Amino acid sequence: MRQMRWRVAAVLAVVALAVAGVAVGATRYTPAKIDAVYGNIQVYVDGKKLDTRGVEPFLLANKGVLMVPARALGEGLGKTVTWDETAGAVYLGRVPDRPSAPAAPAPPQPQPVYLDDLKVLRNVGSFYRQQDRMPYIAGRPFGRGVAVELAKDGKAETVVDLAGKFSSLQGYIGVDDETRNSSGAFVLVVSGDDIERFRSPVMKPSDYPYFITVNVKGVKRLTLAVQWQEGGIGEYDRLIAALANMELRP
Repeated sequence: MRQMRWRVAAVLAVVALAVAGVAVGATRYTPAKIDAVYGNIQVYVDGKKLDTRGVEPFLLANKGVLMVPARALGEGLGKTVTWDETAGAVYLGRVPDRPSAPAAPAPPQPQPVYLDDLKVLRNVGSFYRQQDRMPYIAGRPFGRGVAVELAKDGKAETVVDLAGKFSSLQGYIGVDDETRNSSGAFVLVVSGDDIERFRSPVMKPSDYPYFITVNVKGVKRLTLAVQWQEGGIGEYDRLIAALANMELRP
């Protein structure tokens, strides 16, 4: 008898709990035969006999494992016992937080389009993509740009197809450093469907890059016109007007 009491006490630390007092769906679990050993086993918690509510604890033969009703043991320890049929889990005390369902991925956001990637409807002057080197305005480099070379009193114009898909034009303008010693300057005029939307100040060599933002919502045809202006003292009148990092945003 003393040997059995010692054996029961030794296995309580690794006790396997049987669920009592809950309804278990027959379709979720697989019935199995076990060799159980009964012997009027009593379980005590802090000196108080555990009320197993008519479900007698038993030993699994040849395994040294005592099976005790989970609800009786949990409540005897002062814990709330929760049965989760969906998860097939018994919780003694706090129920762990369940991971929330992953959020649906955000729909892809429309990306801006560079001016030089748009379909050109007209190009007089003419404007060109600066591919051989990065545009520089007052010593500041830009990743990409569109430029036009003007002689004295020269004009240039390009028209691109927006098809009403964009809301704003944004970017920087200035005199390209290749012609920083020019006596010329320029003015940029932006029109949408033949209505003037923006007119820049006179841009002179060494002026800092000038950031522009133009409302082009609903515009189908965007026109950019550049005109040479007198800029002051210089070694020549040739001028390169640069439109740097110019983007159309949805």
